[in-house]
Amino acid sequence: MRLWRVVLLINLALALGLMLGYLAWGREVSRLGRELEQARRQQAVGGGRSWQSRGVVRAVLPELNVVVLTHDELTGYMGSMTMGFRVHDPKLYDGLDIGDVVRVAESRDCPCGLKSDGPLLERVEGRQSDCIDVGGQTVTPLMLDDAIHAALGPAATLEQWQLAGDELVVVDPGNADSETTSAAAVGAVLGKAIRGQRVTAIAPEASGKYRLVKR
Repeated sequence: MRLWRVVLLINLALALGLMLGYLAWGREVSRLGRELEQARRQQAVGGGRSWQSRGVVRAVLPELNVVVLTHDELTGYMGSMTMGFRVHDPKLYDGLDIGDVVRVAESRDCPCGLKSDGPLLERVEGRQSDCIDVGGQTVTPLMLDDAIHAALGPAATLEQWQLAGDELVVVDPGNADSETTSAAAVGAVLGKAIRGQRVTAIAPEASGKYRLVKR
């Protein structure tokens, strides 16, 4: 086969591949747009309701201000499904990754004051691998953190904590009872007894990051 024909065939194949890629991306964007529009219509019908749900990140599309989630049921609003959600604060994109567990805003309007025509991604709650299943319900690291700080109160001096199995270790130089109070709060969420222990430091993972929940 002549060289120019080979070059022509290669160029045609590349052009066809690029065209098919653009078409596929266009269909994906169109699908996300339809899902968001459906959510708006459902919101108009069910105005005044509030929702609380969590989802797992499947795709991050900051150029569209959309994060694709597989979310639990939004009670009284829609069933469990995979769809796109808008993000109320661009800072949430920092470090957001596939597999993260996030919370969908509980109300029509975001706590930041932004008016929304549908549910919004409210906050990142941790990696899916760090979540705990309790009777079919997902307990995220930030849910445990909320419980700990609610128990310790606004004057809390807690610096770090980590749950490893049935033991909660805490770094809190300012409160001698911190480990007892924190362990009781975590135990109440998980529905089991948790031992508390005070330490001076918690070692990071090999990556340099700290995990709130260790298996």
